[in-house]
Amino acid sequence: MPNPAKRESISNARNKFYILLFIIILLVIISLVFHSRGFTLKNFKEISSSKYAPFIYILVFIMGSFAPIPAFIPLIFAGMKFFSFYEVFVYVLAGQLIFASLIFMLTRWLGRDYAEQWESKHEEIRNMDLKFHEHAFRDIFLLRLFFIIPSEAVSILCGLSKIKYHEFILATTLGTIPVILATIFLSISRAAGNEILFFQSILMFCLLLVIPVIYLYNLRLFLKHAYRKIR
Repeated sequence: MPNPAKRESISNARNKFYILLFIIILLVIISLVFHSRGFTLKNFKEISSSKYAPFIYILVFIMGSFAPIPAFIPLIFAGMKFFSFYEVFVYVLAGQLIFASLIFMLTRWLGRDYAEQWESKHEEIRNMDLKFHEHAFRDIFLLRLFFIIPSEAVSILCGLSKIKYHEFILATTLGTIPVILATIFLSISRAAGNEILFFQSILMFCLLLVIPVIYLYNLRLFLKHAYRKIR
């Protein structure tokens, strides 16, 4: 039977994890309400010439990011009406990295202790974490390319694991850049009616999905095997 100090540690880790779950659910609800109200950048024109416009755009991007869809896609489309190619690229990348870092740190602070206790009881989960840590850069990079998976889910997974922050943020940066560029090119092609650029953009999206497919298939098999072992 665990001693009082250990029981308290277990209880604290569990309570912190529950707080994390509550915050995640709250963020999802806020983001869904944000999108359902149609609050994109329709009224942004009035302040687009302000010196604070970039910061407001980044803030709007962050507020709408925690949705179960690639939320940055419609926000990039809207942003192209007010900013140049390079400005949108910088602002969206900044918003992505800021929000990813916040989610990573929050999850690491509130959820890592509970994850370690879970790993101590399940060898397969511990081995999965170790394997994930061993190839951290590659795994995060490929997950970022596979943009169908919400980026926040990847940040939460990394926060719960033992992956170092510098590996996380570097792989996130390099994996996010191609997705942002493909979305910007798609937006430009729509605005200009450029069919060639449109099909090139679609091809870029297809490549971004195909590249990680083999890896994700193997990951699914591993997770399925781990789940069976736990049961």
